[in-house]
Amino acid sequence: EIPVYMSEESKDLLEIGSIFYPEALQQNEVQTHTKTFRQWNSFQVGPFTVKPYLMDHSAFGGSVFLIAAGGKKVFYTGDFRGHGRSGALQKTIPKDPIENIDALLLEGTTLGGKHFVGFDSENAVENELYSIFASQKDTSFVTAAGSNIDRLVSVYKAAMKAEKTFVIDLYQLYMLERLKKYSPGLPPHEGDHLRVLYLHGHAQKMADKLGQEALYKHTDRKINQDEILKNRDQMVLKLPLFRMDLLAKELAKTRSLENAHYIYSMWNGYLDRDPQFNEFCGKHGISRSQVHTSGHAYLSTAKELVKALKPKAIIPIHTLSGDEFQDHFSNVVRLEDGEQLAIN
Repeated sequence: EIPVYMSEESKDLLEIGSIFYPEALQQNEVQTHTKTFRQWNSFQVGPFTVKPYLMDHSAFGGSVFLIAAGGKKVFYTGDFRGHGRSGALQKTIPKDPIENIDALLLEGTTLGGKHFVGFDSENAVENELYSIFASQKDTSFVTAAGSNIDRLVSVYKAAMKAEKTFVIDLYQLYMLERLKKYSPGLPPHEGDHLRVLYLHGHAQKMADKLGQEALYKHTDRKINQDEILKNRDQMVLKLPLFRMDLLAKELAKTRSLENAHYIYSMWNGYLDRDPQFNEFCGKHGISRSQVHTSGHAYLSTAKELVKALKPKAIIPIHTLSGDEFQDHFSNVVRLEDGEQLAIN
């Protein structure tokens, strides 16, 4: 089989998923023929020399690629951005210039203005979350992509600054601890207010695949439902929606949830596709706030990259506004899906 190349971080995320995800979402077959690479270390694929660069994106451990063969160079961005926590690519290129790029395959998700989601950066998201948590008079419920580590850190930092108790599940805690080898600054940290609610399904999967002792490692952070209910005003809950729904029902037995917050921290398109998020708010009478920033580069970031790389040609990818590239860049080559381009 043709090998699948991915970063070591991405491979770890797949392995974590194989522990916690439903079988239909696991990528076990892919893992049998996966080859991993380390960021900034070149590797060979047939005649191509590929150098990955750690990029800033909502997916942890994502890469952009410099691909060279026959004296020609192509730079492929995939999905990237410059307004997250690392800005890794933007920091790296000035120190390690990449010259003589024949073609830049450049993503343009945000072109056309349809992908702006209210907040310019991950720091702005964190600040807004802090403002909500610091003034909360009841529980804050948070929904965000489980593997969006930048967002998980934003919620964590905002909750810690607001001196609230941040409650996550075993999946998120295990993921954070496993990824610390790549980013030691990730939570948890000793003496913080991060707690973990053991969900039966997660605990069973960990015990089955990692051994019972894996559960004992986290007992000092364990929180039960009674403690959450008793200290509801201090709680920031980032849990699966079904579990937050059960907790909301219990909370409502003693007091209305009119002062609670539901923070939706993902792309708003999912709200239209899946009614469960709005149904949660409507059922419990909870107000909803959307606090999110894009996982994709803004035009200003794309322009910075083009200025740094000085490519001979720019090929739009990953966009619904490919024609708009010509309004901002002078050397655009538009290709249809499947169309070939010879780099001479």
